[in-house]
Amino acid sequence: MSQSAIDPLEYYAQHSLMTDPGEHGDLLADLPGDVPGLVRVVQGVLIHPFCVELYHVQLSPRQREEVYLRSVVQMLGRMREFDPSPLTAPREPNQRLVGNCRDHAVLCVALLRQQGVPARLRVGFASYFSGDKNADHWITEYWDVEQGRWVLIDPQLDDIQCEAGKIDFDPLDMRFYDQFYTGGQAWHLCRSGQVKASQFGFKRWKGWGYIRGSLLHDLDALNKVELIPADWWGELPTKNERDVTVEERELLDRLADLANDVDGRGCLNRFDEMRAAYEALPYSQVVRSKLRLLGLTGERDMADPDDLRPSAAEWLAGLQDERHAPLLVPPASGGNVLEKQEGRWDDIALGDIVIRGARQHNLKNIDV
Repeated sequence: MSQSAIDPLEYYAQHSLMTDPGEHGDLLADLPGDVPGLVRVVQGVLIHPFCVELYHVQLSPRQREEVYLRSVVQMLGRMREFDPSPLTAPREPNQRLVGNCRDHAVLCVALLRQQGVPARLRVGFASYFSGDKNADHWITEYWDVEQGRWVLIDPQLDDIQCEAGKIDFDPLDMRFYDQFYTGGQAWHLCRSGQVKASQFGFKRWKGWGYIRGSLLHDLDALNKVELIPADWWGELPTKNERDVTVEERELLDRLADLANDVDGRGCLNRFDEMRAAYEALPYSQVVRSKLRLLGLTGERDMADPDDLRPSAAEWLAGLQDERHAPLLVPPASGGNVLEKQEGRWDDIALGDIVIRGARQHNLKNIDV
């Protein structure tokens, strides 16, 4: 077996720019040293916006916006604003930071990496949220030294959610192709004709385009670029399915192969190959330029502001194809779109002026 230039376990044990606690690192001191204990910490400080009724909580508009906090340092800073107590002290549900499945998973990754445990975000689809579809979901994977294997866990599922969802498996030891499919695994299943693409997605947003985006988000995460579900950037994840070329499908086949065998279960170590393939993608360059413009790469150079704007093709596709609604209405959870947002764009025509974020119908202070 070939030797990797970078030790994968060391790589995943180190913080990324998104998981680094930065100035709030002291909050991660004196935390439990076991995985179940760290998961309980995550569950005690976060609340999923789609599960608030289980905890008898009503969220304010500002609280709902907390799902757009990208980095762990931002999340910890917001937590500290309204409750400076240690993270080991569980907050009342109405005092928790609002975070979707991605936020639960990324915070869990940060807590594990802080203790030197190799951990990574995984993006794909869960089989346990909907009987007729594998639902978009983001979870955590960590390296168990004693077992000598990667273990898949869902840090979002606490006892209340497990009871409500009739969860009959251990959320701290899940199985691929059973409870969870990565984007790459879903891509291969559908490409081989074993499963219909319509069985993957969320509500009406489903199919090949959704799987394509999930595959790329999982590849981002394997390269420690932990995006948020609303980050549908570049042409490859957003173009209409009928416009995807044969060459692009073959490229996605190869990327799925690398993501699915990143730990080198085959005859070669695939980690370096996966990393090199990702860095060579025009897609990854778009992602990095957008993050650089947002000030999230630690670099001084600023990207072209036009890079953050959807291309004309992306914008038109978003208006005309409902599968790209997340491009126009950023999902509030793990790729999921709030029910009340469905259909919001159905009556928009090209040339219409759309104003978002207004709290009231008063335009006197708006300069056009």
